[in-house]
Amino acid sequence: MSESTSASGARSAQAKRATKETTVELALDVDGSGTTTVSTGIPFFDHMLEQLGKHAGFNLEIAATGDLEVDLHPHRRRCRHRARERAARVAG
Repeated sequence: MSESTSASGARSAQAKRATKETTVELALDVDGSGTTTVSTGIPFFDHMLEQLGKHAGFNLEIAATGDLEVDLHPHRRRCRHRARERAARVAG
């Protein structure tokens, strides 16, 4: 996991977490243009995350894979946790 600030002052963060059940990779640029690429395996969750980035004006990339056939809730929770954690660190 890492956070970075470029010379232009752009605030961004990246994270990757892998467990036995789920792998989540995330990149966030709060000074972006609203470009999003989301793939969690849960279509409505993908849509909501894409809309968040688009309407908030930040760039968001999330790629998550996991044991969706067992239970969706832990998968969504891990995605949310990564996004919330990175956003908090980038926001200061």
